Amino acid sequence: MTKTFTVFTHESLEDILRQGGSGNWVTSADRLKEYSFAVLTRNSRHPSAPADVEHGSAFLVGKISRVREVKEIAGNGKPRIFMELSAYAEINVPHAWGKSQNPVWYTDLATLGIQERDLHFHPLERSVTEYKDEPKDHSLIIDTMRNQIADLHGVTPNRVDISIRL
Repeated sequence: MTKTFTVFTHESLEDILRQGGSGNWVTSADRLKEYSFAVLTRNSRHPSAPADVEHGSAFLVGKISRVREVKEIAGNGKPRIFMELSAYAEINVPHAWGKSQNPVWYTDLATLGIQERDLHFHPLERSVTEYKDEPKDHSLIIDTMRNQIADLHGVTPNRVDISIRL
C-alpha cells in the first residue's frame, strides 16, 4: 500500500509546476514526511479554479521531495506546510475525491483507483536561486537530498544513508 497525501485544490497545473509543489496545507510536516506521493484533486467550485477536469477528479500525482512550514498560520493557530514535488504525472481520475469537508486526506493510491505502475513521471525541478532566502536548516537539506537520491534509484528514503568523511 503506497501512502498518499491527497488534497482538494483550485491550483492549476501551471501554478503547481511554477511553484515546484502545492501549499499551504494545514497538516503535520512530520507526518507528511512518511508519505511518498501527493494526489491533487480538483475543487472546481473555487472561483479561480481552471476548467481542466471535472470537480472532484484527481489530475496530478506528485512525488513528495520536501515538506516545509510556511510563514502563514491557519485560523486554528496551526502551521501551514508547502510540499515540494520532485516529479509529477498527469492523470484524470473522475470522482476521486469523497464528500469530506476537510481539504486534506491521508489515503493510498489503490483507494483512489490509481495504479503506480501506470504513472509516467516527469521531473519537476526548482532552481537553486529559489532557495537563497530560505533559512539553512541542515536537516531539511539532508532530507531533501535523501529523497532525491531515493527517487533517482527507485527506493524509499529510509533506504538511503548519507555520510560525510572528513
